[in-house]
Amino acid sequence: MPTITENHASPTAYNRDSSGVLTATRIYDIKGTQDPFVADVLGPQQGSFYGPYMQVTDRQIVNIASAHDPTEDDTGAMRLTVNYEGQIPNHALLLDDDIDITLDTSAQVQHVDKAISQIVVDENPIDRDPGLFIGVHDDQVDGVDIYFPHQSFSISTETPVLTSDMRQNLKSLSTKVNDRIWRGYDIGEVLYLGAVATKRRNERWNLTHHFLISENSPLKFGWEYLWFARKRTVDTLGDGTKKVTDVLKNTWVAKVYDLGNFMFIGLGT
Repeated sequence: MPTITENHASPTAYNRDSSGVLTATRIYDIKGTQDPFVADVLGPQQGSFYGPYMQVTDRQIVNIASAHDPTEDDTGAMRLTVNYEGQIPNHALLLDDDIDITLDTSAQVQHVDKAISQIVVDENPIDRDPGLFIGVHDDQVDGVDIYFPHQSFSISTETPVLTSDMRQNLKSLSTKVNDRIWRGYDIGEVLYLGAVATKRRNERWNLTHHFLISENSPLKFGWEYLWFARKRTVDTLGDGTKKVTDVLKNTWVAKVYDLGNFMFIGLGT
């Protein structure tokens, strides 16, 4: 049975000019047939969408099978090249008069393990110095919940149609962070939480997109996760007593979200 897979070794060629005209090219490998009529029904068809605004304008199928290529089976392989073109509508170019934006900078609670600074306020002897770690008991660091700066925003737009390709595109970009500067935010600072779509009978679709912001820092991109490993040192004092100190051993930065091209959300740049 014929199979088709997108050739990710050949990155999608994507372009946008200053007037909002979009073009893209995607390449697919087809195996299991050398019949162009069978191959022609596979992959994106004429008129299907890629992102919210581009549609297939041209498809080209060529036979790339080689009798001298031992990696190919007897049925060979074919390659499908799909070209797309589209125009970003004026509302998607995000003139602020054409969209609704809601910004929220209310502080939110975040759990932290380390203090900016801390001191002991009684005169009892200290048998264990926690360093900057908060609430250290035996092998446990309790930490504390504090209010932390927070920024989120929502953008609402309208569209006459909401195709299955558009829905799938929004779903695939949900929980991605921006892979390029977007609406003034640097790479990695914006997390897309997806969209809510509503439509009343005989009316246009209303799409509300939700975003969270985490600004870049010298140690990490915005939505990377920073965590700390600690170690315990034991020193013997002059009177023979032992003093335990918790100190920072390693600082780790973990990538927990993939990057995505927010142009395909349909909200401009």
